[in-house]
Amino acid sequence: MGEGQLGPFTDLGRPLIPAGQFAGPTIDPSVFTDDDGTIYLYWGNSVVHAVALNPDMVSFDADAVRSWIPTDFREAVFVHRRGDVYYASWSVNDTREADYCVRYATGPGPFGPWEDHGVLLSRVDERDILGTGHHSILRLPGTDEWIIAYHRFAIPGDDGVHREVVFDRLIHRSDGLLEPVDPAPEPITVRIPGQVR
Repeated sequence: MGEGQLGPFTDLGRPLIPAGQFAGPTIDPSVFTDDDGTIYLYWGNSVVHAVALNPDMVSFDADAVRSWIPTDFREAVFVHRRGDVYYASWSVNDTREADYCVRYATGPGPFGPWEDHGVLLSRVDERDILGTGHHSILRLPGTDEWIIAYHRFAIPGDDGVHREVVFDRLIHRSDGLLEPVDPAPEPITVRIPGQVR
């Protein structure tokens, strides 16, 4: 890890992005580090905003912010890259709704342009899996294995307020698209390279 990535951290004493500076609510930030080391910040509700962060990680050029509205976008955009393909995924509907779900798109760079490919993760009624959304995606170090973390209505007690965090495998197909996520019926086990069990 680079210097300072483990702290100590100091509060800026102000929001990095003040409310009202850009269209829509200023919520649900995520970051993506590209292969060249550039770190991008994404945020927004109803509109996605994205920008490359300065090396200090707490500033950016406001004139360089790019904004767009993905299909049915509500919140929680997340970007990852595999090879030459960039993936943007985001939550649709409201977090308290059973139909809260995740869509995704692919593009040639961290700002797109994005080609929508539909729903990646959604409810499975017969297994009482509802409200699957607000996710993040990670690659297990040194492998081509990928995990998607997300929350859903707690089982039992599906009321949209009590939620649980779950992890499932994310499969990249040979054509560059993603397999729709099939929530595992039992907890998955993954081995993190370099870790002793």
